[in-house]
Amino acid sequence: MKPIFDVIKFEGGNHQLVWKHPGEDFSTHSTLIVNPNQIALFYKNGTIADIFKEGRYVLSTENIPILRKIIELPTAGVSSFTSQVYYVNLVEAMDVKWGLPSRSSWMDPVYGIPVTVGARGNMSLKVEDPAAVVLNLVGAETGLTAEELQRYFRDLITMRVKAYLAQVCQANRIDVFSMTAQQELIAEELKKKLVQDFLEYGFKLRMFTISDFILPEDDPAYMRLKRAISERTTGITEAQTDRMKANIAAQASAESEVIRSQGRAASLNNLGTNHVLERQLDIAETMASNENMNQFSGMAGSMAMMGGALNMGAQAAGVIGSAMNGAGMNNMAGNPYLNTANPYMTQPQAPVQQTPVQNQNGSAETKACIKCGASLPKYAKFCMECGTVQPKLCRGCGAVLPDGAKFCMECGTKAE
Repeated sequence: MKPIFDVIKFEGGNHQLVWKHPGEDFSTHSTLIVNPNQIALFYKNGTIADIFKEGRYVLSTENIPILRKIIELPTAGVSSFTSQVYYVNLVEAMDVKWGLPSRSSWMDPVYGIPVTVGARGNMSLKVEDPAAVVLNLVGAETGLTAEELQRYFRDLITMRVKAYLAQVCQANRIDVFSMTAQQELIAEELKKKLVQDFLEYGFKLRMFTISDFILPEDDPAYMRLKRAISERTTGITEAQTDRMKANIAAQASAESEVIRSQGRAASLNNLGTNHVLERQLDIAETMASNENMNQFSGMAGSMAMMGGALNMGAQAAGVIGSAMNGAGMNNMAGNPYLNTANPYMTQPQAPVQQTPVQNQNGSAETKACIKCGASLPKYAKFCMECGTVQPKLCRGCGAVLPDGAKFCMECGTKAE
C-alpha cells in the first residue's frame, strides 16, 4: 500500500524551473503549501484538476470543490485520492546560454559575396503559461532545470536564429564587416522574432543578447575583401590626414602674416609715420647711394629724407629740383627717383604773378565805385570819395571773391 502524504510542499532546488512532487496518494485532510513565486498544478489522468497560487491549503472538498470530480467521497467524509502535483517556479531564469553549433549562410547585402557567420549569447526566460510548460516540456519527467531547458531549446534556437539572422542583416543592409558594430540592433531584431516561438512553449523571452559573432576568417573570399577594404580605408585616411595638415599649415601661415602685419603697423604708428612716408625715406636713401648722382643729387636725397621725417619731403624735393634745373643739371632727367611721374615726389605749383595788369594807356587797371561811380584802383577796398566798401577781387584772375573766402573758386589763388 502506497503511503498517503499529509503535507505537500516544494522540495526541489533553486535551479528547478519545474519540480514534480514524488507522492501521488493524498487525502482530503492533506495540507498543500505553495511558496511565493510558485504555482502548484494538480493533474489527474493527464488533465489539470486545479491550480493553486501562493498560500496554504487543506485539500477538502468543501474548500476545493473541484476535488469532487476526481475522488469518491466515503461515508465517513475522509477519502484518499491519486493525483500528480507539479510546482512551477515563476522566477525569471537568468543567464540561459545559447549558441549556433553551425554557421548561418546568406548573401552579403552590400558586397554580394556569400558569407557564413556563427553567433552566441545569453537570454532570460520566465514562465508565462505554467500548464503549457508542463504539457510541452515536462510530460512524464520529474522536472525541468535551466540546463535541461537550454538543451530543449537548442534545436529551436539553431533553426530559428539561423533564418532570422540572415533576414535581419539583409533587411537592414548590414554587411559582414559591420555586424559587430550593429550587434545591439541585430539582437533586438532577433528577440522580436523569437518571442512568439517561446510563447508556444509557455515561456516569455525577457532578454536576448549577442556576446559575439564568429566571422568567416577561414574563407579566402572574405579575407581578400577584408584586405581590399582595409587598404582603401587606409588610403582615404592618409589622404584626409595630408589635406588636414596642409590646411592647418596654410592657416597658420596666414595667421602669422596677419600678426606680423599688425605688429609692423603698430610699430610704425608708435614712430609717428606711415607706409607712404616710409617709402619716401626708402627712395631718398636709394638716391643718396646712387653712384651716378653728383653733389647736388646727394643733397637732394638728404633733403628728401629730412623732409619726409618732418612731413615736408615733397616740398623740399620740389624746391631743390627747381634749383638744380636752374643750375643746368639736365642730366638728372633720366633718374627715376626725380621723375615727375614718381608718386612719392610732388611738384610745387608756380607762384602766382601779382603784377597788376596794364591797360592800353600803360596805367594800372581801374574800376568804378559801386555807389558813386568814382574811378578807383582795381583792388581798392574802399571808395576814396564816398567810403563805400568795394567787392574783393582775385589778384590772379580778377573774379569777385565772396566774403570770408580764403582762396579763389576760379583759379585757386590765395585771397589777400
